[in-house]
Amino acid sequence: MEDKTAEATESLSKQAGGIVGLDGPLDSLDLTKILAKEFEEQEQGAFAKMFNLFPNTQIDGPNHVDFTLPNGMTVDVKSTDNFSGNLLVPLHITSDNSADAFVLMRGTLEKGFYYVGWITREGYYEKATKRQMADGMPYTWYLGAGHLNHEPIIKPT
Repeated sequence: MEDKTAEATESLSKQAGGIVGLDGPLDSLDLTKILAKEFEEQEQGAFAKMFNLFPNTQIDGPNHVDFTLPNGMTVDVKSTDNFSGNLLVPLHITSDNSADAFVLMRGTLEKGFYYVGWITREGYYEKATKRQMADGMPYTWYLGAGHLNHEPIIKPT
């Protein structure tokens, strides 16, 4: 039987200009570089860069852990594009399935993100209330940013 396998890129020109993130020949495409740049521009990337952390890459089902700190504490990073926004957590995330702590980042891709503060899981569910933020929107857990610890969650490196 004849072998009919071919390289996935065989039908593309080696000079495939126009592909997003491709600055040179197709065989020099570095997806890691593209994904790292995209990640760095998001709130989790800003948090990772600030505290020199590597994101959680577990793919064994849905989880609510974005990072594990050196002390073993797990963190779920939440963000808002409202520069006076508060910490909102969907109702399906409960004290039984959440990370050990929540972090709030504010910002946008255009303006960048900044760290607001953090709170433990126990502190969050003790103080948070269920709110509907606008008519027709689903209810969510709500906690004002004033309840957060505004000190770094770990010492930045």
